[in-house]
Amino acid sequence: MKKPTRLSDFKRVYITPYISKAIVFYREVRKLTQEQLAEASGLSLSAIKRLEAGRKRGGWATSLEDVCMGLKIKLTELIATADRLAVEAAA
Repeated sequence: MKKPTRLSDFKRVYITPYISKAIVFYREVRKLTQEQLAEASGLSLSAIKRLEAGRKRGGWATSLEDVCMGLKIKLTELIATADRLAVEAAA
């Protein structure tokens, strides 16, 4: 199976809860606190908390790009992880 490389390659995008879980996963792998991720991504601490809780409203696409920059991953990687978590949860 070909690895997705663009956002449009994904058939479905799970913003909540799987994107949130993927953000937490990568933040913990990188051993970052929410405060450190907020600083690295240029977002407020409350925005990071809302994204991780799946409660971010409006502007989430830009916020996800900022979080990915802070985590030093590609947006497609975050979404692929969210998709994998969703598939695992459905199994």
